[in-house]
Amino acid sequence: SHAHLLSCRFGNSPPILAEYVSPHQMWCHSPSLADTASSNATVDVAISNNGQDWVYSRDDDVTFTYYFPSLRIIDIQPKLGPVTGGTSVRVSFDDGANLIGMQNIACHFGSSSVPAAIIASYAEVAAKVVECIAPRRTELQEGTVNLEISVNGGNDMTTSQQSYLYYRDPIIEHIGPSYGYAAEGESIRIHGHGFVKSADLTCRFDTHVSPQARWISSSEVECKSPRIDPGFDARVVSVEVAMNGVDYGKTNEDVAWPEFSFINNPAVVDVVPSIASADGGTLCRLKGKNLERAVACRFGTLGIAVPVIEKTSSEILCRPPPIPHNSPYLLEKAEIFINFEEIGFHSIGLELTYEPHRSQDELYVLSLNDTQAVPVVTHVDPDLVGGMGGYSLRVLGDGFVNRQGLACSFGPDVVVPARFISTQEIVCPSPRLPPGVIMVGVINGGSLLKSRKGYPVSFFADFGISRSEPGFGPVGGGTIVSIYGPFPPICVSENKVKCRFGSVDVYAYRVDNDEVGCIAPPVWYPETVKVQVSCNDGESFSKSYQTFSYESNVQIDAISPRHGGLLGGTEVLLLGRHFKNTSTLRCLFGNADYVRAEFL
Repeated sequence: SHAHLLSCRFGNSPPILAEYVSPHQMWCHSPSLADTASSNATVDVAISNNGQDWVYSRDDDVTFTYYFPSLRIIDIQPKLGPVTGGTSVRVSFDDGANLIGMQNIACHFGSSSVPAAIIASYAEVAAKVVECIAPRRTELQEGTVNLEISVNGGNDMTTSQQSYLYYRDPIIEHIGPSYGYAAEGESIRIHGHGFVKSADLTCRFDTHVSPQARWISSSEVECKSPRIDPGFDARVVSVEVAMNGVDYGKTNEDVAWPEFSFINNPAVVDVVPSIASADGGTLCRLKGKNLERAVACRFGTLGIAVPVIEKTSSEILCRPPPIPHNSPYLLEKAEIFINFEEIGFHSIGLELTYEPHRSQDELYVLSLNDTQAVPVVTHVDPDLVGGMGGYSLRVLGDGFVNRQGLACSFGPDVVVPARFISTQEIVCPSPRLPPGVIMVGVINGGSLLKSRKGYPVSFFADFGISRSEPGFGPVGGGTIVSIYGPFPPICVSENKVKCRFGSVDVYAYRVDNDEVGCIAPPVWYPETVKVQVSCNDGESFSKSYQTFSYESNVQIDAISPRHGGLLGGTEVLLLGRHFKNTSTLRCLFGNADYVRAEFL
């Protein structure tokens, strides 16, 4: 009956009416510090049942501490994290803040709250930084939430409206180049999807963080490979990406992080001869170390690239191309560059001198000698093809003669006519062959001289695509399409599987004996395209195919009713555009399971 007299007092403040809860609990609203008439931020708290007689704690430990001024968040680091949670987030306050003595500090990520702790290293002066662990959110809840801090069990909360972005973990499909030099950084392009534009984007090569990372698009980032100590650091490492500079790690068990290899830097110490004919034909021998990945040479910044004819780790052979009569390299030396697999051309610090052009009579004599040239095969592209035949093979080398009888040999018994491109390149159609590795050679026209060494080409059993699902998706792409085989073992073991949607190729993110998983790329307008699979990095594709229909994006304009019972069962009408009458039509409410929908 006296509950209306129940009161609290903070310091020397006027009585404040309290709310009765139980014989052991009551609610009071704290007054301003000025109303307490106290010179200290910490004041005693007293209670009264009648508004006249005041009772204080016997132990003098029931006190209330005012903090001032109001807490204001000035920064959070990092500002984003994966929907799986677990990111350690530091929240910094302005210079006037001091969290020492405050109770029940918490971080609020949208509607979710987690405990926060004052960082110990800051507590000796005035605590201005707290740390909390971002809570887990489902992948359907990606997006931006407000991050605020509360104290005193949530009674006092900041209103700084700092933003924290939840993102889905990215998937890396492949990198290029897949190797680089230990002593200097290479620009590595990382391809995949789900990359978020962020100033905190970083890449990591094993334990080494990339010195430079750049966001290009949601499907591509560029990173600089770090320098390593060849004597201590691992040579083959996994490459990982963190959108926030902190959270690395594998999140999709179907996708393995690609590997990057650190190799010793190549070096060329001599070129013999160092003088070449301006009419071409000179064979130059470049000597050094770590040259096994060389694929082409270029003589002069403006020179034409020519293929490496033969190579070992310590020596490569290249034939400088002819130059025109007005070439600047007749007056000055040409700097020599070597192109290494995937990486590109590098200057080797040596130069070549071109001697003057020969007379027409001299050239005629030399052309007669060329008819007895022995062809050299250095590369065949692609070197992994289906055994059904009919694929165009690009054969590179030197000494090819454009006369009747020019052909490619497949093993000791199969010969097919070749199409002449240049003395360094011909094209041959692949014959029908059983699965296995076949040495491909060249037989020169006229003389019928055969290359001494061939180049190995792997033939696999051609496969058929039995079905794919789903058969349609939005024009914006992103649909996960499963394509069913079976597929040959070499397709599964090699990391070169691609899917082609019409004219657009994408790398597969999942491959096994019976199924290939690819993510449909975006297109500009609705259309139906062929879906094919390649086992050799897109050099050739399966002759069989399925179709995939790109359709206009579904749009929801209205929903009725907008409320329903907690137990579910409410029939909801959705109005919009581009709904499709299929057996897979579904609705999704929050994080619950999909429910079947009825097309009207």
